[in-house]
Amino acid sequence: MSHYQTSLGLTVTTIESRILESPVYSVTDPMNMIFPYNIGNSLWSASIDLIEYIETQTDWINKSKTQKNKINIIELGAGCGSVGMVLWKHGFKVTLTDINEMIPIMNENIQYNQLSEKVDNIKTLYDNHEEFRKICDDTTNDPNLSIQAECLDWCQYSTASHIYETKGPFNYIIAA
Repeated sequence: MSHYQTSLGLTVTTIESRILESPVYSVTDPMNMIFPYNIGNSLWSASIDLIEYIETQTDWINKSKTQKNKINIIELGAGCGSVGMVLWKHGFKVTLTDINEMIPIMNENIQYNQLSEKVDNIKTLYDNHEEFRKICDDTTNDPNLSIQAECLDWCQYSTASHIYETKGPFNYIIAA
């Protein structure tokens, strides 16, 4: 795992996979420079531990390849969404959930990981955040994308009901 500090004060952590051909990137905002609130500023060790465990489950991962986007996973309290990103890159359909204030950082991570597959030097592009924003304005609005970020407020039944009705049913529920 390596870390890169952007010119905006964001931290990009590269999570190397033993199985995936390309790494998963996790953008966090430790100094709350872009994303308000004092949340979304860490990549928790529990997330790294769960990622490492998931990658030991090769039978489960191979199942996702044969049933492309048919295994539907919801991640509760996803934070910046790193665990879900790994699952998505393994071929699972993933819904990342957290409180409303976390949606922008989860969407940032979805966009960063999408573009990292298409752009050779993602770090250079990301340092020019305005250019990055122009390129990926619509990527998280694609309803066919197999990873989405949704607000889930545990105190409001309507948000859980909406997610289940529009994204469910789920084969697995995960949380780190």
